[in-house]
Amino acid sequence: MRIRTYTEKIFTGFSRTSLIFILLLSFSDSRAAEKKFRVGVLLWSSNIPGQVAMRRGIEREAARINRKAPALGQRGVKLITRVAGDGAPGIKNQIVQMDNMIKERFDIIIVQPTDNAALARPLRRANKAKI
Repeated sequence: MRIRTYTEKIFTGFSRTSLIFILLLSFSDSRAAEKKFRVGVLLWSSNIPGQVAMRRGIEREAARINRKAPALGQRGVKLITRVAGDGAPGIKNQIVQMDNMIKERFDIIIVQPTDNAALARPLRRANKAKI
């Protein structure tokens, strides 16, 4: 019953999209609440309407989480967005961007892949690093 009450308190007022962030945040270690989670966002284009909408949605949810987190004693999020670009150079760029985020030990990485197959290895490396 105590866990249920705490869970209900955390989820009150958050949209479904932000629940993904909240679940990841609530199962984290107990570092100070003022230190924000570093969330990498990897997109392959900033010109495609669907990707622009996705980016705006992620930014809105991060802002909402950051407004509510202090009152709940939770950590906020800091978004770091990278855009890979189109074509073969974009695929290579996104692999490098993903590898850099793994090396820098980001807490969360959200990926809109340029090429699913090309990102299979970097995604496995992220999983192995527990990101």
